[in-house]
Formats: sequence, structure tokens, C-alpha cells
Amino acid sequence: MALIQIKGNSTTSGTTVPLAFTSNVTAGNLLIAVTGSGLLGSGGLQSVADTQGNVWTQGPGSSSIDSTTNVTVWWAIAKSSGPDTITLSCVGAGTLDLIIAEYSVVAVIQPDQSNATINGGSSSTTFPTGSITTTQAAELILAIGLANTLGLLSTDGGFTPELQVNNNGDGFNKEAMVLADQTVAAIGTYQSNVSTAGNSTEMVAGIISFFAAAAPVGPPNLKITLRGVKRFVKETPATAETLVELPEAPHVKRAV
Repeated sequence: MALIQIKGNSTTSGTTVPLAFTSNVTAGNLLIAVTGSGLLGSGGLQSVADTQGNVWTQGPGSSSIDSTTNVTVWWAIAKSSGPDTITLSCVGAGTLDLIIAEYSVVAVIQPDQSNATINGGSSSTTFPTGSITTTQAAELILAIGLANTLGLLSTDGGFTPELQVNNNGDGFNKEAMVLADQTVAAIGTYQSNVSTAGNSTEMVAGIISFFAAAAPVGPPNLKITLRGVKRFVKETPATAETLVELPEAPHVKRAV
């Protein structure tokens, strides 16, 4: 699974943030939306939808710094190839952040959410995502972080920061959100620490992984031979059907 494209957007005050992929998405690929909201007194309820009508699933449960600042990971499988615009909607106006990404998929994708998590904490310059133990030999792991600062956010543990969005808010409720990723080749326990450039601030960090499962296996090939005036062999593999006409069976006499 490889990163195809990534993009970010934010608003200092509003209830929705739309964001279109720069290039057409490919059917079957994994779509990611990392959402952040600083909604004073609103609770920060979020939803995600797109113009393709894909089914979006919320990943790790939303957590908050101060009961109003929330970060959530959403994912979907692109049902068709073409343009796609993702929109984050929230209950109540406030600072909204959105990072969208497309990852290539070679098989059926499944989230490995057995211990995916998002944690909120007190003021610090570094905050852990929590650890995740993979169940497959090859998995895509995403680490996310949000901090009440506009400084550069960094990650460790082998994770590559792919994109950061900064939101100046109203000059007081500032925040920065980052998405980092890593593709691992062995089952193990992984985690990252999200760090600021030195500013001690309230932070949220989380982690989730995905793996490519084997495609569903169809019924075995069936071969049916019908004997009569003529013989037919009908083969019905999982993805095709072939009808073959054979010469007349020599032991069958035609009616006169």
C-alpha cells in the first residue's frame, strides 16, 4: 500500500470544510480523512461524506484535549474511479481541519482496529500516539497528531510526516494537525511520539493500521457433462462462464 496523493485544508470559523482530491481517485483504493475541530462549547460532533457517495467509517474514537478539541480518523473504499470531494461537517462553528489521502490497494482492505487509539493529554512538547500491535506481516500504519500551536510537528518511530495543516483560528485557539505513515513488513508493536518544535502545549495523538486481506475466494470450477443428442461441457469458474459444444456422442442414435 503506497500513498498516491494527499491534501489539506482548514477554516478559522465554520461548520463545513470541503476538499477535492487533486487527481481522480481509483476504484478500490483506500481513502483517508483525518479531521480536527476546535469547537468551543459545541462538543465537536463530526461527520464525513463525499461526492462519490462512498461509505465512510469512523476509526479510532474521537478524543479531545479540553472536551472541545477533537481529532478523528475516517476511512472509505473508493467505489469508482474519478473526481471526489470530501466534506467535513461539524455541529457548531469553530476551527476545522481536514487532511485527505488516497492509498493504493491490491486486495480487499481491512482496518486492524483491535487496539487503535487516540489519546488526549496535558501540556507537553511530546505526546505518544499509543502503541498498536499488527496482526499481518504487511500493514499500513497511520499516526496522527494535533497540538494547540502553529509550530512544526514531528514524529518518530519510523513514521514519515506526509502533511501538516496549520490553523490560526481566532488568534487564540491555534492548532496544527499532522498525518504520518509507515508501511511495515513484520508483525510487531509500533508507536510514535508527536512532538512540537519546543512549545509546551496541549496535544492529541493517535494510531490506526490497515492491511490488505486476500480477495474472497469463489466456488471451485465446476465441469458438467450432459449426454444426449449432443454433449456440452459447461465450465463455471468464479469469474467467467464458458459453454463448449462437442461432437455428438457416438452411442446416441437419432430418432427417425
